[in-house]
Amino acid sequence: YGPKRVNKYYTGMSFVLFPFFVAGHIYAKLFHYAPDGFSRPYQVSIGIGSLFYLLLGLLLLRALLYKLFHSKWIATLVPLLYFFGSHLFTYGIFANTLSHTYSFTFAAGFLYFAVLFFREPGHKSRSLFLMLAFLVIGACIRPLNLLLVLTLPAFIPKTFSLKTTVFERINLLHILILLVLLSAIVWQL
Repeated sequence: YGPKRVNKYYTGMSFVLFPFFVAGHIYAKLFHYAPDGFSRPYQVSIGIGSLFYLLLGLLLLRALLYKLFHSKWIATLVPLLYFFGSHLFTYGIFANTLSHTYSFTFAAGFLYFAVLFFREPGHKSRSLFLMLAFLVIGACIRPLNLLLVLTLPAFIPKTFSLKTTVFERINLLHILILLVLLSAIVWQL
């Protein structure tokens, strides 16, 4: 039946890079570059987007480590060692269109808000929403990122009760938020 095109890429990268792509498009239009998605303004804006998500991920990792260990030394040194001692440096600076940096950022965000959800008594709904948002976007970037859910038991304190903690005050806003997050997953599938 002829050649068929199959898009084998996931939608998550387009979700997270969309604002930077739009900025590159506006710049290309204003300064008379080719508005084709490949000219210099687009490349620079995607590089800036990669740096943004890289720094956000490192800051989230720092906040997570500080919540877990209450040590500024650990919270500062480990993200630096992780950045320079792994391939994150290469993926974040040079290979910035690959999904590794973005997966790192959304994994760090998911774990940070999971710790806040389980250990901080205030703002449970907000922490749950952000935790799920980071998980859904991370799964849209790379579906294997859903395996992060298996880390949750490591962060649950013995005194935690899901029934009395979050779902005692479930309302229409909670249901709407969950439907929006599920729609992103359905779009992916």
